[in-house]
Amino acid sequence: MVILAMVPTQRELDSLTTSMKGYTGYVQLGRASVQEYFDGKLLVSLGGVGKAQMAAQSQYLIDRIPGLRLLICAGTAGALISKLYPGDLIVATSTIEHDFISGLVPAPQPEFFGDANAIAFLQSLKENSLVSFRVKFGSVASGDESVISSHRKESIYLSTRSYAVAFEGAGAARACEFSMIPFLELRAISDSADENAKIDFFSNIPLAMGNIGTILEILAEVNSTI
Repeated sequence: MVILAMVPTQRELDSLTTSMKGYTGYVQLGRASVQEYFDGKLLVSLGGVGKAQMAAQSQYLIDRIPGLRLLICAGTAGALISKLYPGDLIVATSTIEHDFISGLVPAPQPEFFGDANAIAFLQSLKENSLVSFRVKFGSVASGDESVISSHRKESIYLSTRSYAVAFEGAGAARACEFSMIPFLELRAISDSADENAKIDFFSNIPLAMGNIGTILEILAEVNSTI
């Protein structure tokens, strides 16, 4: 059984792989390069910026990885609620596509639910205090937009009630839904999605992705049981 983590940007990917243990090799799958951890139980690859690119590259690898058990969109996010701090990890109970606006026919924003088994395992992990950082469970808003103002932050929160906002999750979720592959979004807070985000985002990437790396290592070690 294999877990695949798709990471949006090269900067996030570099911070993640620098922090992780268990590296066992590198493989080229057509046009995609994949790093293997724990003898292939965990694969890590670049997903690309934005929902469409993430969907395309996720589908490409879904079609080329036999025995894929779970696809994870793993990256940084801006906090939409108070009392979330850099490094806090959000396990997305659902991913809400906040910039999908149906103007002609009123409809709710698309929502993609995280894999129940993986979420349940991570909830038990939180209760046992096996990690040194905070783990929160709630929805993540997904849209192709850098949220860098308090006004826009409030607007997205009011429409989604999400804990955090990021770009690519809905793209990976759509690929997984199409291919009937379990999906989970993991986001670590890098900024507060406000006027300070342009500075905070870049300085907090190593901390955020290091914490995601810890969770991915744990999931890889127990992937046959989730």
